[in-house]
This record gives sequence, structure tokens and C-alpha cells, in this order.
Amino acid sequence: MNKKIPALAIAGALLLSGCGADTTTETEVTAADTKTETEAATETEVTTAGAETAALPEIELPVPFESADLHDDFYLPGNSIVNNIPAELLGLRDENEVNAWLEAFPDISGTVPDSLSGYANTFSFIKEFDVTRSEAETALEYYINSEDEQLRITDEQLDDLLYGDEEVAAVMFASPSTIVKNDGKMYCPGWLYYHSTEDWQAAGITAGDIEDRLPLYKELMIGIDWDAYFEFGAKLYGYITDVTEINEHSTDEDIIRAGEMFGQYYEYAARKHFGFGVTCWKTWDAYVPDAGGFECLGLYTRNDKSEFAPMDYAAAREYLQTTLRLTDRGFEELCENSPTSYFEKDGTFYKNPGDGGDAGCSYSVITGYERDGDTITYNCDLVGLAEEWGFDEDRHDPFTFRMKPEDGIWKLDGCSDALGMFHMISADEV
Repeated sequence: MNKKIPALAIAGALLLSGCGADTTTETEVTAADTKTETEAATETEVTTAGAETAALPEIELPVPFESADLHDDFYLPGNSIVNNIPAELLGLRDENEVNAWLEAFPDISGTVPDSLSGYANTFSFIKEFDVTRSEAETALEYYINSEDEQLRITDEQLDDLLYGDEEVAAVMFASPSTIVKNDGKMYCPGWLYYHSTEDWQAAGITAGDIEDRLPLYKELMIGIDWDAYFEFGAKLYGYITDVTEINEHSTDEDIIRAGEMFGQYYEYAARKHFGFGVTCWKTWDAYVPDAGGFECLGLYTRNDKSEFAPMDYAAAREYLQTTLRLTDRGFEELCENSPTSYFEKDGTFYKNPGDGGDAGCSYSVITGYERDGDTITYNCDLVGLAEEWGFDEDRHDPFTFRMKPEDGIWKLDGCSDALGMFHMISADEV
């Protein structure tokens, strides 16, 4: 497998279409060609955001799912027992009063609740309408100690619904992916997505809280918007690697585990810019053979691509190095060894999109490491499973990536094959 892998299977083609593969028509022009009136008008119609040298523009968050109602596990902190209010319980009170109560809560896709009292659920209904034990036992007769685990409400849970305070109920009814703190606050994946890591810190959320739930978060990200996938994954793994320490007391296991976190951070953070089908940059549609790529005008800042932050090469490079945590050498090697690369010609920023796709790539794992001073080089294996891709036997392509502490954080200092790093998983996931 080299970095230009042909689409050998339908799955690979589907992945590309899901990534929003670049469908730009490569019309050849020269770097000196004058922009047409149509192009100039198009540029005028697109509202620009920020100054030309703005290194860190504010990017609009992608909407994770088209319908929040179908993804309670992402947007709501409670589990299915408390989230689904039985009709029999709702029927205990006046329909108009119940509807008014339901409508008073904000849309969960815009304001993700951080407590049981923040949205409509069985606990908040019981508290709001002062449901008695006798009423609850009658209305919930079918559910109390039911043989159906999906519907069962135990005697202990009923006690907490009726008499427990919110802090106790939060622990009892939190979904597996929700982080609960001592004040009864509940932080589900949707809350994490829409809040900054500074908000996470203020809430007392630790890197350990996030790492413990990574498998659950990954499961919930199946079917998520592709740009939201990159955004959320980078935020999760970035929060963990922010506090990663490697010193003389670190064991081999500690260093390998740190490498897995580093690699998976770049799988989300860097793939959006350096993978296949990159669409986050505003470019002229015409390929410039004199330069060898497409001229980039700036970075889109809105999901509908109606605005972009203009950038020259220096500003774009600074943006990429800062947001992706890259050393100078790390940026240069990513450009050299990635499906999509960036380069400068006469101060102008150009993009050179790669051909092919992810077909033939199953996963990558770290096989070992080497230390040279404060720099760690991770030895890795990009695996293409025969049973997945129809090969005669499994394919193995070795590659490396380097990490180096700089400016108080670990940064990517180089990578021999970014495509391999974009498929990194932990050893326990194989």
C-alpha cells in the first residue's frame, strides 16, 4: 500500500462520498491568468470573515445529527429508563398542563441539558407534578420489576424517582456515556461537543473521565456528520493528550498508550485537512500547472460555506501548525507524506489533493518506539485485512511518526505515512 491507494472496493468509494470528496474540475490555467468576472463576482458574494492574516478564525460547529430526537444517547444525560416517560404516567395529570410543561423545555439540539431537571423525563415529571407513590405504582405497574430489562423499573429506582434528590438520581439514572459530578450535574456527549474544553475543566471533568468513555463515544459517533466526527474526536483526544506526561518513570506500556492517544488525536484533527476529499478550504476551481495545485483563498468558517477567512500561505501554515499541534518539521512532513498537501509559491497558498482513497486500509497499531532525547519515534503497522478487502493475505505497511514536546505540549514532529496514522487504533481494539 502506498499513499495513493486505488478504490478497490465499494466500501472505499462510499467512504470517500461520506467524506465529501473533492469533485473540483481540474481546468488548467496559468498562475498569471486573470480571474474572470464570474469568479470575481463569486468572490464578492461570499462574505469573508476576519483579517487576511487572521491565524485562528472562529469556525462554526457542524450539526452532529440531522435529527436530535433519534439520538438520545448523544444529547440526553439520562438512560432509557428515565428518558422515556410512560404514557400511563403522563395520563395522571391534565393534558393541557402536561403539554405546557413539555413545551417549556428548550430544543435539546440547541441547548443540551446538564441535569435531570433540565429536560422532560420521568424524574422531572414526578417532581413537577408531585406524583404520589400510590399514583406511581398504579401508573407504572407494568414497568415495576418487569421481566423486560429495557422497561424494568426496580423498587430502588422507584424510590429514587419519588424521594431521591437530584444528586442521587443523577448517579442512578445517568447513561453509560454521561459523566456525573458531585453536584448532580450530568455531562453527556452532546454537552461535551457544544462546550469548550475550558468549560470541561470548570465542570471538573478530567482527562481520565474522557478516556474511560472513549469506546462509548466512538460508538455514538457512528452516523455522525463527517465534519462533526473530526471536531468531536479531536476535542476528546486533544483533552487527553493535553495532560500527557512522559518522563523517566514512564513504563513501556505508558509510552505506547500515550502514542495511541497521540495517533488517534491526529486521526481526527489532521485528517480533516490532510486526508482525502478535503473541502474545508475555499479554492479557485482551476488547477494551476505553473504552481502544481489549486490556489487556496482561505478557510471556510460556516457550514454552508457562505463565509471564509482569507489566508495567505504564512497565515494558513500558522493556523494549521497551531490548531493541529505541529512542529515546523511536523508540518513539512505531513505535507510531503499525506494524501492532501499544502505548499507556497510566491507567497500564495496552494492545495494539492491526493488521488485514491482509504480502500485497503483496515487499521494501524503501534508496534514499538524509540527515544532520542525528548523525541519519541513510534514504529507502526498499517494493516489491510484480507477478509475485509479481498486480498490473498493480510497486508502490512510499516510507518513511523514522531512526537516532541514544544511550548509545553506534545506536538507531531514528523510522519512517514499520514494515511497510516489516520487509521490508528489502540491495541485492545484489534
